[in-house]
Amino acid sequence: MGDCEKNFPRRGMSKARESGHDSCVSRIWGSGMCFSCRSSSGCPPKWRPGSATRRRQAWSGGVDFSFQISPHEAELVASPGPLVVVGRSGSGKTLCCLERIWLTHRKWVYISRQGDGAESELPRQVFVTLSPALAENVRSNFERRAVASGLPGAVPGVVEEDLPDSLGETPQESFPLFVTFAKLMRMLDASIGGTPFFPRLPCGKIDSNLVTFTTTGRFQTGGIARDHLQEIDFNIFRQHIMRTMKRTSLTAEVLWREIQTFIKGHRLVIETEHGYLSEVQYFTEIGKKMNWAMDGREEEAYALFRQYEIHKKRLGGFDRMDLAVDLLRRLGRHGYHGPRLDDTCVDEAQDLSQVEAVLIMQVVKSPENLIFVGDTCQTVSTETDFRFQDLISCFTQVLEEQPPKLKSLLINYRSHDGIVQAANKIVKLLEILYPKTIDRLDPAMGQNRGPQPERIGLEGLRRIFRELSRSSSRCLLGAHQMILVRTEEAKRQLREVADMEIGNVITMDQLGTLMNEVEAKGLEFDDVIVARFFQDSQYSEWSRLMRRAAAGRDKHHVFENQDGLACMELKRFYVAMTRAKKRLLFYDDSSSATAVIEHLGDTMGQMTEEAVQELAARAQQQQTSEQWDQRGCDFMRAQNFKQALQCFHLSGNVQGVQRCEAFLMRQEAEAKDDLGLWRQAGQLFQALGENREAADCFLKAGEMATAATLFLAVGRFKDAAGAWLEGGNFIQAGMLFASQLQSARKAAQCVVVMCDICWKQPRSAELTTEWLKQSGRKQGYEALCELRRKDPDEIKEQEYKRGPASMELVAEATRVAQEGGPAIKGQVACCWRQVGLHKEAAELWRAAATESEELTASRDFFMKAGEAFVSFGQQDDAVACFENAGYRGHIRAAEELSGTGSLQRAVDQYEQA
Repeated sequence: MGDCEKNFPRRGMSKARESGHDSCVSRIWGSGMCFSCRSSSGCPPKWRPGSATRRRQAWSGGVDFSFQISPHEAELVASPGPLVVVGRSGSGKTLCCLERIWLTHRKWVYISRQGDGAESELPRQVFVTLSPALAENVRSNFERRAVASGLPGAVPGVVEEDLPDSLGETPQESFPLFVTFAKLMRMLDASIGGTPFFPRLPCGKIDSNLVTFTTTGRFQTGGIARDHLQEIDFNIFRQHIMRTMKRTSLTAEVLWREIQTFIKGHRLVIETEHGYLSEVQYFTEIGKKMNWAMDGREEEAYALFRQYEIHKKRLGGFDRMDLAVDLLRRLGRHGYHGPRLDDTCVDEAQDLSQVEAVLIMQVVKSPENLIFVGDTCQTVSTETDFRFQDLISCFTQVLEEQPPKLKSLLINYRSHDGIVQAANKIVKLLEILYPKTIDRLDPAMGQNRGPQPERIGLEGLRRIFRELSRSSSRCLLGAHQMILVRTEEAKRQLREVADMEIGNVITMDQLGTLMNEVEAKGLEFDDVIVARFFQDSQYSEWSRLMRRAAAGRDKHHVFENQDGLACMELKRFYVAMTRAKKRLLFYDDSSSATAVIEHLGDTMGQMTEEAVQELAARAQQQQTSEQWDQRGCDFMRAQNFKQALQCFHLSGNVQGVQRCEAFLMRQEAEAKDDLGLWRQAGQLFQALGENREAADCFLKAGEMATAATLFLAVGRFKDAAGAWLEGGNFIQAGMLFASQLQSARKAAQCVVVMCDICWKQPRSAELTTEWLKQSGRKQGYEALCELRRKDPDEIKEQEYKRGPASMELVAEATRVAQEGGPAIKGQVACCWRQVGLHKEAAELWRAAATESEELTASRDFFMKAGEAFVSFGQQDDAVACFENAGYRGHIRAAEELSGTGSLQRAVDQYEQA
């Protein structure tokens, strides 16, 4: 503990800063570099933590990239793992992860630049989180920092979409990785031995024709192929499965979390045969201490779980736990064949189950390389119910390691103390009512003082809109202000109130940024108006709940079905409150809101004129094009393209508007699984020069040739080969397999398929497979099936031409090619040359040249045949071919003869030329 924390234990760094108290400065492990000044020459005599503004500037991409961290944060960053860090909202959890990754990466850069001859391997670091928006936000911050550092070798992070679906095929220079948990699981699937969970294409990617993820297609309830997989999440469960099950008093939220957290997600599942707890295990091993929301309804929950499994199997479905358990089983039986991960930071760890956490623990190089961070107060996911104490028990009971200590971060650098103290009241409610759902910490504190949150009524809302409308701006709210609203009905009411006060009709875009608490998680705003939160809540017994909280903890309380929903709503309300940095207002006239706000007591106030004027002044100041453009970029990083579109419209950023429209079109195509929409999205991205996104869209649209061309343009050769293959262009696919991907075996298989079909126009691989099967063409059929379903590890096999079975296949393909015309012979010869079969290529080219009736084509074939004969030392055959290739052939023959000392013959060739 630093001196500041020893002397000021209650208010911590905030009081230390006011006093200017000295503090020892931590140093980077092994490097002797100061965390504050980033130099090895010495440290300043006094350390002062940077202001919240400087921290935010560093985090959001400001010019100064030396992040300002406190001594306690510096200690966490420098500490060896395993670490489990719990920090309340705005406490710098993610910042610590990024700082840890950056310092390790920079240390490698310095070591590799010393030039002492010793090669240093780039650390394989991974940042993983459930949220795609958070993963991309952290990656872009690392990228800006790497670029701003100017250090050679400080390479920016790679976008998740550009990473292969396998850790084993991920180039080392792509590290550190910033990926979602879903992406990491798919990469591990191809890196763990045994049969992969997902069917794969030749390029190693997951076959999207046989797998439907919740983000890539529409869920089907009928007409599903036997080998087709469909991902099931909570929304699919609630909409398509829960309604078909027998009637129950359990809500979909409570039942789903029970299944995913305990029946299929508990660490004991690892030892089971079927991938879930037996009924006896569930009743005896879990107990009421864990599944507090059941309270006597375990038998009903397990019966519903059995129904869910039956429906899931019928629909070809899988959920997160199915994948995690499959990976753990294969890991134990067949081992891990990918690169061992060095440092792994798991952010928002409260969104994981125990089996998922154990899986990450087992693929990391050692426990010392692990750090889990999160906050159980901010669990807005409906997927799992998680406590960090459960995570710690996984270390001791599964890994048999010493339990890591639970570290905490308590200073909120986002919100001032007025907001934080009100949010602490919500945390206290959770501790009283649902103590088993959160990890108990000391109360959080804000870095600076500030006004209390204030409650406003309808008249107060009108007063605010009236004041906001006095400016001539195109939008009522400023770029860094937001109304948090949960339903479309509430949005309409807000717009109607604004219409009445302004005197004319406005659009939602003119009103400002409107989001719910799930969309807003991870974002921050100067001012937030939380509108009708409790009025629009699915839970209705707030008054009774507050009375129970006022009476204190009741050990004999019988938990009801709605308790799980109330717990989740309180956590979401905490998230809503802690989005605000300066002003937090509540608009809610319901009796439910009155009950909760009264419980907040003296941490809440009534609306003041000062608050109205402050909101109006900031709204007017935040109307510049630059501010709206920056906010639009924030929303783009959060993948909230609808809000980003609104911001770019206000800033006049035409390209930003077009990019948002393209991404929104892609989202619509994903939701409707419409080929026409995929094509339109691809065209929009292509017009913007976004070839990577365009290629993915055209691939989904079934336009394989366009997709392959775009993949080639961005250097994604495996994807290009896969697109050529699926589109039926086997020659192009073979060329890529041979030249760029160094897979002679696959290249030869492409040629075998092409020889077996002899089609001039490409047909899809699916149609070709069926035609070959029906036609009884065994070799082509088996080759194509192997190409489309091949394990990526088999790429590492020996060259295709080695081995008697392979040579028989080559001979058969050559025989079929001999029966074709000159063009077919020429194409097959090209492929044979690419895979090193020079003799077969030379013979085919010579045959094509002899048959061709066109002089130019004939001479070209003779020229290629001659070069092929030269490759394996057949000079006489080579010269004979060159002699038939016209002027260029005679010159080439003369060169070849001169090189072997046959000078007179060379002179004769020159004379003929």
